[in-house]
Parts: sequence; structure tokens; C-alpha cells
Amino acid sequence: MSLQVIFLSLTSRVSVIIIALLASHFLIIRQVSSWSVDVPLVGLFVRWDSAYYLTISQHGFVEENLWAFRPIYPLFLRAVTLTNQPTWEFLSIVGFVVSNAFFVLAVYYLYKLTSLLFDKNTSWNSVKFFCLAPGTVYFSAIYPDSMYLFFLFSSFYFLEKSKYHISALFMTLAVLTRPEGVLVSLVYLFVNKIEMRKKKIRILLVRNVHYAIGLILIFMSYPIFALASSDLFRPIYSALKWDTWTIVQFLQPWWTTEPDFFPAIAAWLTLLLSAIAFSFGIKSFLRDNLSKYYIWSLCTFFVLVFVGDFRSLPRLSAQLIVVWWFFSQNKLRKGWLFLFALLSTLSTILFITWHPLL
Repeated sequence: MSLQVIFLSLTSRVSVIIIALLASHFLIIRQVSSWSVDVPLVGLFVRWDSAYYLTISQHGFVEENLWAFRPIYPLFLRAVTLTNQPTWEFLSIVGFVVSNAFFVLAVYYLYKLTSLLFDKNTSWNSVKFFCLAPGTVYFSAIYPDSMYLFFLFSSFYFLEKSKYHISALFMTLAVLTRPEGVLVSLVYLFVNKIEMRKKKIRILLVRNVHYAIGLILIFMSYPIFALASSDLFRPIYSALKWDTWTIVQFLQPWWTTEPDFFPAIAAWLTLLLSAIAFSFGIKSFLRDNLSKYYIWSLCTFFVLVFVGDFRSLPRLSAQLIVVWWFFSQNKLRKGWLFLFALLSTLSTILFITWHPLL
């Protein structure tokens, strides 16, 4: 089954590449940026925030607004290039390979995690839905999403295996890859709900020592990154300066400039599908071994919708594993798969043609 999972992940990448090539050939590519990366195929996956990750990888955090981004992905690209002054073209090629490789690993660990909690059929269907996530194009783009999801899913997997140090390490890397990664500490906190029994007191003490070390590691990751900027709140200030489209602006387009119509469709469809999963899956997932994932996914969902840029919801919703678990067990999953396939195709086309699906 592991080989089938890897084959499925690779097939999804080939599908995204084919859609990207067709979109670039038959549709008009909008000219909204003064920069471009002229590398065949790879250049199609260098859009929007890719420029900031490439800049950090090439020069470091040389501008104030760059501190809004986390360092692991761009610095990893720089380390892999093994050159002193890599060009954007070379970094883009490396980033394309790295993103796709981490996507395969993310799919693999999502399957392994789900296999610990559900049957094989649910595990297989979950990775199928994940490969058709609305923001699937970002898993091949010069973005940290694939790397972040690998860290996220592997940390949950090792947490279920009671390997707390390894889990905490991956969670720390997740925090340093995406801003919302800090919310994974909620999952780690729920693990400490242990029944106090005298005959287990020794095991409890040993476990709590490992747990405490891991928790300290997770919570210290952001301050260490922030202090590297010489100001504990500098990354937060930098993030707040960015112009974002909140859900309020999409609800009241007359209140400000009209947002792009097509990304709004993708965002609202993603919101609807996620809301269906959270609403109808509440009884199934509020069990002892699943409640931590449901609560974490729900908290992350609210942060993405009401705090972050609403246009980014199709991209960032991929981490909401409860959504994939819900649809993988639904009796109408074939119809849902078709809908997710359409939505992921739309999002890929929007990204390639430079619509603001950030």
C-alpha cells in the first residue's frame, strides 16, 4: 500500500503540471508583476509570495517586510543549492524539486497517521482527498506548504506512537515554516490528559518529563526566531503591515475595492466544504483519540477565515486533516471527490494565470 500511496502522490503532481501547461498555453497569463522566472515549466510555479521566499533564500531578511515569513523553507533552499550566490532561476528549480519531494513525504505520513486511527480504506480515501485539496498547486510551487505539511503530519504520527521528542522536533520545524504552525501546540497539550492511577505513577512521571521538554521546545521556537530579528515582536509587526483581504471585505465588497471574483469563488467553496465537514463530523471526531485533532483543526480554521487573508483559504485549508477524514468516510465520497477535483483544477488555473489566490 505504501507504494500505491507514493504513486498516487506522484500522479497528482503530474496532473497539476499538465493542467498548468494547458492553462499557460490556452489562457491569457495576466501581467501583474514586474518580475518573472524564465525557466520552462518551473517558471509557471513561481508566483506571488514566491518572490519573497526567493529573496530570503538569496540575500536573507534584508527588508523589513520579509520578517513576516518563516525561515526554514528559504534557508533550506539556500543550503541545498551549495552555492554562495544562487540565482532566482537556480533557486526556483531547486524549490520546485524540494516542494514536490516534501509533498510525497507529506502524503505518506498522512496515510501512516490515518492508518493508526482508522481502517485502511479510510486511510486510502483520505490521501486521495488530500491530493485533490483546493490548493494542491501550491504543493509544487515555490512555497513552504509541502514542507510544512510534512512536518505537521509526521509530528502527529510520532505523537501517536508516543515518541514525544521526535514529535516535538517536527512540531518546532512546523512553527518555523508557517505562522499558524504555533497552533499545533494545542494537539500536544491535549496529549497530557492521562488517567492518574497509582500503579502508573512512574510511567506518568517519565512521560511528563519527555512531554515537558517537547512543549518547551515548541514554545521557544518562535521567540528564538523573533529575537534573531533583534525585536521579539518584529515578525508580528511585519505581518500586520501586509495588506490582506479579510472575510469582512468579501461579505461587504461595496465597503471597499471589489475583490477578484474568481478567487472569491474558490475561497467560498472551500469555506462551505470545510464547514460541512466540521458540522456533520462533530459526533464522529469528538472521541478521546480524535478530539485533539478536531479541536486543533477547528481553531486553525477560524484563524484562517477570520484573521488571515481569505483568498488564501483554498491553499491553507489542506492542513485541516479532519476535513479529509470526514469526506473519506462519507457515503457520497465519489461525488465529493469530483467536486474537489473541479475546485483544485480551478485553483491551479487561477494560480498559473496570476489571479490573487495567495
